Amino acid sequence: QQQALLLLNNELTRLGLPLLSIRIGLNTGPVLSGNIGSDMKMKFGCLGDPVNLANRLEGLCKDYGVGVICNQTTYSALPKNAGFFCRRLDLIQVKDNTEPTTIYEVIGRELGDPGDGAAPQEVVQSPCASTRSGPTSPDE
Repeated sequence: QQQALLLLNNELTRLGLPLLSIRIGLNTGPVLSGNIGSDMKMKFGCLGDPVNLANRLEGLCKDYGVGVICNQTTYSALPKNAGFFCRRLDLIQVKDNTEPTTIYEVIGRELGDPGDGAAPQEVVQSPCASTRSGPTSPDE
């Protein structure tokens, strides 16, 4: 999404239009999903703690100045040869969760065939204090 957004913003700049930005929070876990509503109005939705945490992670993107944040659960679920590049941001405690979670910026993905094993997942490590620009808790 970030790479596509860059291309779109280049075109918007060329046309003299305002630029767009997106923020994404990623979490992994069991959710209740399906159509919600009546015959007159229906929507597809997801409910559950993983959805709530993903929403809080999305809000943290602005505080940390990044486009995509995932937590430790999602980071650990990434296949090692998927070609994703991530950077550890911080250890946070979110409202209504008893355990702190490490959060990562999802920087991007190696171009080419990620299944060939040539693009292992790498984490660009840097101290939390130097990358942290937002609150430890998204509710502060």
